[in-house]
Amino acid sequence: MRSLLPAIAGLLILASCSKKNKLPAGIMSKEKMEAVMWDMMQADVFLSDFVLSKDTSLKKFEEHTKLYERVFQIHQTNKEQFSRSFTYYRSHPTIMKEVLDSLNTKQIEEIQEQVAPLKVDDSLPNKIKRAPPTISAQ
Repeated sequence: MRSLLPAIAGLLILASCSKKNKLPAGIMSKEKMEAVMWDMMQADVFLSDFVLSKDTSLKKFEEHTKLYERVFQIHQTNKEQFSRSFTYYRSHPTIMKEVLDSLNTKQIEEIQEQVAPLKVDDSLPNKIKRAPPTISAQ
């Protein structure tokens, strides 16, 4: 009986840990949530930098809605599933932090990729001509 009690306790601990990683039905995986949120952020940048700044007659909300619907189509999801998933992730701050950290890392990597070709090696040391050493007469 004594050896059975620790075994049962261990199984309960394992069962509770495995349920933490499992998402409820209808909730997007972390990877899919990251991908959808990333594309939504890219859509926002596109609209603000290239569309809405050029044509002020467009209605901001309608344009965002159209582009978000396109993002949902690409990722084979819909507004309702995204909203449910977003609400779930917001109510689980640890998981949401992982998603947001991943997005932040992705953004930093993208910026570094864009900036890297702009860096030029400093050629000034190569252009400084040094005077030949002089021989002192002693």
